[in-house]
Amino acid sequence: MWYLESLYISLKKQYKNVSNLKEIVPYSNYQLKENLAHLLYLKQNYNEAKNVLVELNDGAFKEDLSAKLQAAIDHRKANTNSFTFTSTTVTNTPTKKPQLGKLLATAVILPLITKAD
Repeated sequence: MWYLESLYISLKKQYKNVSNLKEIVPYSNYQLKENLAHLLYLKQNYNEAKNVLVELNDGAFKEDLSAKLQAAIDHRKANTNSFTFTSTTVTNTPTKKPQLGKLLATAVILPLITKAD
């Protein structure tokens, strides 16, 4: 199991998936398939674990892991939060700028005119 886990982690860091793992290990080995399904469950890769379980024969292991997978998937769906964002745009009215410009012009020009006289 530790070898399979190490290989899985290594492939995941290389952005590869379970199908790449199947090419490397003797995937026809039934015990390996069980270990892989269990490992994928532990790594919270539930969809891939379900895909591997489909290939297993019916039995206690398959039933137990199927129940755990379904419970984990249901739990994940129940704890999924959704967020919505809204944006608003505020436009400045250009009427205040000319008024401010007029005030500045008269405040600066009037004293200059009186000094010039």
